[in-house]
Amino acid sequence: MASECYDEVDMKEPGFIYIIQEASSDNFKVGASNIENNLAHRIRNLQCGNWRKLTLKKKYEVSSMKLAEDDAHRTLKDRFVRGGGQEWFRSSFQTINDAVAAAAKKYPR
Repeated sequence: MASECYDEVDMKEPGFIYIIQEASSDNFKVGASNIENNLAHRIRNLQCGNWRKLTLKKKYEVSSMKLAEDDAHRTLKDRFVRGGGQEWFRSSFQTINDAVAAAAKKYPR
């Protein structure tokens, strides 16, 4: 993922990478936020376009949120959900969490 995708965001800005699950499915969103309180707001915004209940499953505080997020996305690229945007993946929670946790470990806060 090239840095030009994030020209408005400091690639090394600290924040959070998170996992949101779509209820009754193995669909997960892996995203980033620079403010912890934005996570609840983010879920509400996503919920407006999704008939399945969305739940925050896990979050990790990191020193470089976009770099950590990109790392997790690269690891999960074979599980990408087509038509679900660039941050949705289909797999078990364990697989998703392992990828996100490994990315978070590379960018400790």
